Amino acid sequence: MARPSPALPSVEQLQALWRELNGRYFRGALSSIEIVWSSRLTSSAGMFVSRVGPRARVGDGADSSYGRRLIRLSSPLLQRLSEDAERAEREIIGTLA
Repeated sequence: MARPSPALPSVEQLQALWRELNGRYFRGALSSIEIVWSSRLTSSAGMFVSRVGPRARVGDGADSSYGRRLIRLSSPLLQRLSEDAERAEREIIGTLA
């Protein structure tokens, strides 16, 4: 996974934002989820990935402290948007929400 540039929020900042959204919209009912930056994701600001359910492959697990779900954010796309900080923030919040 790509490391975000200084203009993009850190994973710790993204986790804090996600916890805030979880509290605001879901009263904290959602379990923790891993958030990662991706240099390969270029067609959208981000995506939700789930490795749970009948189609999950054995051994496909993510970090067990998060379960088998994650949010992947596009570092190239959001880096380009970071010149317009408000737009980049809206994209990040929309994806996390």
